[in-house]
Amino acid sequence: MCNLEDINLTPDDIKMICRRHLVRETCNYRKFHINTCEVEALGDGPAGFLAHHYILTVDISEKIVGYSDEKRSINGKTLSFFVKVFPDDVQEQAEYADEMKVFQKEIDLYSYLLPRLQDIGIGGKEWAAQSYLTKDDKILVNENLKADGFEMALNTTGACRLDFDHLSIALDILGKFHACGLVLEDRCQTPPTQMYPDCFEENAYPDEEDHIRMVGLKNAIMTHLELIKRIPKYQDNQLLTTILEEYPKIVMKIVDYVKTSDQFRNVVSHGDLWANNIMFKYEEIGEEKKVPKPVDCRLVDFQLVRYAPPALDVVTLICNTTDSGFREENLEKLLDGYHKSLCGELGRFGIVPDDIISWEDFLQSYEYYKLAGLIESVLFGHLTGLPAEIANELLGSSEKFGDFIKSNTRIKFCIKAFETDAGYRSRLTDSFCQIIDNYIL
Repeated sequence: MCNLEDINLTPDDIKMICRRHLVRETCNYRKFHINTCEVEALGDGPAGFLAHHYILTVDISEKIVGYSDEKRSINGKTLSFFVKVFPDDVQEQAEYADEMKVFQKEIDLYSYLLPRLQDIGIGGKEWAAQSYLTKDDKILVNENLKADGFEMALNTTGACRLDFDHLSIALDILGKFHACGLVLEDRCQTPPTQMYPDCFEENAYPDEEDHIRMVGLKNAIMTHLELIKRIPKYQDNQLLTTILEEYPKIVMKIVDYVKTSDQFRNVVSHGDLWANNIMFKYEEIGEEKKVPKPVDCRLVDFQLVRYAPPALDVVTLICNTTDSGFREENLEKLLDGYHKSLCGELGRFGIVPDDIISWEDFLQSYEYYKLAGLIESVLFGHLTGLPAEIANELLGSSEKFGDFIKSNTRIKFCIKAFETDAGYRSRLTDSFCQIIDNYIL
């Protein structure tokens, strides 16, 4: 258990957070007492390495206001919030997060742009957590989605993989998120990049040679080459030489893919879509009510938002969470579901979808960004797919984290996983082969 001082929240901050939550919930508490307040650190492991995460629990009771002194109601409420704190106390983490500007960006988004988009979406499905406080560019307090019944995907298809039902729900919510950005732009007749420029600075793949993310990208490519050398079908020396020469050029195309497009319509895009950045809500189905079925979801971690065509988000999500066989069987239905969600939300606001992104335009843009999705699947996958024991060892300390980012240390860890974990090897081999066979050979 931690103290409020540990996360730099004051009693006044707690009152503000509670008040904003109660207003949103249209609660009839006009005034309230704070009875107790507890802070619990979450053990996130590698998934939370760019921030410290906490659960803030506040027990309140209503003040009964009358002619005499205020009294407390015997009935109370327990409120729960998710707190993300900048990792000031760990040098390597702090330097990396600072150079990437992930904290400043997400706080700017939750302070300005996302609330406007969420206001537009009122009356439809929600697509993100509500924010109740941002402070000092280092603290973000949101609703606790887990307390609202949301959780990481309950999937049985392997690490970071989603089945058709999960993906359908996720793409439906993604379409509604994209639509809100388009509605904002239509109303203001101004691109959001002009309204909120700080929210759209590219921090995943910045076109800057010495940026820490570019150092990491080049280390990732070196790691990929070592893994590709271990794929049996590419053991011919002449063939392998061609692959090793061309592969880095292919992966570096991601720097251009993430830029705002001159060819296709752009939207406010999430930019960081994989299985762990979506939380699902379930209901139990079947005669014995034991089979959990996803019925809703929320997008989380808006640290890499960009202004790009919606197909880039769509292809990134699909490629990061499925294999080539699944896509061959289900892709058309998934794309159709996403586009219908986008069009339905635009239609709710009287916008003719074909004037914005027709089905034909969307399919054309998906084909264009298909390679970008495959590139993202190996850039994400060689890290997010690591077996837990290897990931925890690799990212288990500030020093190892620094080596992982700035040197080729990750190579030995990924080789170990590739050679010992069949699931890791199978998933990466599938993506590598899709890139090599279709775009190099």
